[in-house]
Amino acid sequence: MASKARPPPPREAYDCYLRGRQLLRERSAERNREARTLLERAIELDGRFSDAFAALAGVHVLDYVNRWRGPAEESRRLSRAAAERAVALDDRSANAHWALGLIHMGDNQLERAIAEAREALALDPNFAVAHSLLGQALYYAGQSEDALQSLSTAVRLDPYNDLFLHLLAHVHFGNEQYEEAAATLKRRILRKPDTDLSRVLLASCCGHLGRTDEARALWCEVFQVNPSYSFEHHQSTLPFRYPRDLARIAEGLRAAGLIPSVGDQSGERPVPDPA
Repeated sequence: MASKARPPPPREAYDCYLRGRQLLRERSAERNREARTLLERAIELDGRFSDAFAALAGVHVLDYVNRWRGPAEESRRLSRAAAERAVALDDRSANAHWALGLIHMGDNQLERAIAEAREALALDPNFAVAHSLLGQALYYAGQSEDALQSLSTAVRLDPYNDLFLHLLAHVHFGNEQYEEAAATLKRRILRKPDTDLSRVLLASCCGHLGRTDEARALWCEVFQVNPSYSFEHHQSTLPFRYPRDLARIAEGLRAAGLIPSVGDQSGERPVPDPA
């Protein structure tokens, strides 16, 4: 028996959802706070609004990854609860399966993340962020060629989403194509000047390429953009299946003298040049 169609959410709730979802795409602490308020209002108006729960899960994921709000683990718990609620309310929502896949990926359950991304794409084949999620999960699972195809599709479907450039650069980086990764990251930084994570990856590229001065300047900019940035926390959010893939990022930063060598207890930040 076919499931009964759910009634559409109230107009105000849907408006809050659309505005919150757009703010989520800007990926900044301030915009994330605004998105959270709008999405929580949408849910207050309609407690069965699955897509609003899915978007709220994305808000909490950004809070967790960037340490923008409260204890990071609380943001992680809230993201999981929102994603699970989204699927429970409507398992025919591509947004809900995307959100749950995002949570599985963060939990290093890559096969489950891949399955949820594919379920989202079965429901909406042109869902760019689901193609992106599939590409990320495949990349972390060590399947770079398939990841490149999925992320290239995401970029084609939504060329204005600057995050896709960062993720595409990650795949090039994983393939040790450091020049191509660096070029892609520079495009991303031009489009999103307040990104810390793209600067970190670009600094690692520069370390691998022997461009120490450029890496050092980028590393200083990271802490100007996000004073609370921690490479240790950043590493903990990247669910690589194979340790060597995660280690490659640290190796580039160490080559440029930006993070301590194994066993060195000095801090992560460089001392800026006096000039």
